[in-house]
Amino acid sequence: MKQRVWLALVLILVICVTSTLAQEDQVTLTVWHQFVDEDLEAWEPVKAAFEAANPNITIEDTAFNFEDLLDALTVALPAGEGPDVFYLDASSAFLGNLVESDLVVDLSPYLDERGWDAMFPWALEKTSVGGVPYGVGGFTEIIGVYYRADLFEEMGLDAPTSWDAMAAAADRAVEEGMIAFNFGGLEGWPIGQLCGTIMHSMVAIDTIGDIELLEGESTYNDHPQTVDALAECQSWITERGWLPDDAVAVSYFDAQNDSANGEGLMRVDGTWAVPAYEDSEFDIDFAVFPMKNAELAPQAEGGLSSTWIISNQTTELDAVLDLLDFVVFSDEANTIWMNNGFIPAVNFDTSGVETSPLLVANLEGIDYVSTEGNGLGFWVFFITDPAVTDEALNGLGGLMLDAIDAEQLADILSAAIELAREDRQ
Repeated sequence: MKQRVWLALVLILVICVTSTLAQEDQVTLTVWHQFVDEDLEAWEPVKAAFEAANPNITIEDTAFNFEDLLDALTVALPAGEGPDVFYLDASSAFLGNLVESDLVVDLSPYLDERGWDAMFPWALEKTSVGGVPYGVGGFTEIIGVYYRADLFEEMGLDAPTSWDAMAAAADRAVEEGMIAFNFGGLEGWPIGQLCGTIMHSMVAIDTIGDIELLEGESTYNDHPQTVDALAECQSWITERGWLPDDAVAVSYFDAQNDSANGEGLMRVDGTWAVPAYEDSEFDIDFAVFPMKNAELAPQAEGGLSSTWIISNQTTELDAVLDLLDFVVFSDEANTIWMNNGFIPAVNFDTSGVETSPLLVANLEGIDYVSTEGNGLGFWVFFITDPAVTDEALNGLGGLMLDAIDAEQLADILSAAIELAREDRQ
């Protein structure tokens, strides 16, 4: 009898110890990201797959739009609060400021340790500050021309794969009372996207980088071709009539939805827009935005979307690294991402991927500019400093409303960039 009681007590003790250890092994990671609305259809299965493979780790995630995420991080991180890991723009204006304030983790020790060499070298460069990696992953994006292939055929137009063909199609649309390029710039950043895309068709990537990067040495006023690019962007609405008259008053997503519903002949947009257009009942195709400067090899605005960054306040670094191992580098996660319209910035086995024709066209565009030309460039107006971005977006709005001209905007941008560089010294 005593032996049975003793065995029962031992069994209870073992169960209690095991339960305690199991509870101690449980980890909860706080993750802040930008996968909202339909993008959650990609994130949720990736999250579920990670938790299934790591039953001791639970993800508590919050989805933000970009502006709200930036505002939340700006308050939380300096106070020692906020997420363990977050998904934010990798530019100097955002990641660079966090590095300057010593708020994020240097990932150098983990590149070899974790075998993260599958990330494209150019992508790793874009997630580094001063040559030190502070982010991994993200998605490859290119901005190009989505166009109504059915209308192009019906109207006898050549596909917009050259500047002359694109301009001829836009002029024809204006002549026939159509919207040449559907556009909504209410939020400000879509104007930067459009003007940055035009700039990449006219100005060498190295020159753009020398102007926009904090470590650069020149400004807009040092390069007449950049002023010409700003003037070209302005002319789309003030002279050519290629954009709707109310373009600055319409939101980005309203204009995108209108395009998906067949309104307008063309639209300048990025890879992230594929899900919206592939569901359209109309025949929408994609072309790399053509070069206006024929002396330049093919290149395009684009690169990485946001990147995964670890807060230096995390107490669960190993679990966070495990999460990034899966979310960024596993074939399972990358297959889910790509099946949902996201192009990972790492090499992986794509044999299990089911893609749409539009995503294939984006992939081919990225490959084209990367192998035949200068590759993907920068997110113009967004890579220097938040103050520069604010000045740019305010100025671009004035540009499109014909309140200022290209030379005046170049002066504004040049002064803002010089001040940002002085502040970093």
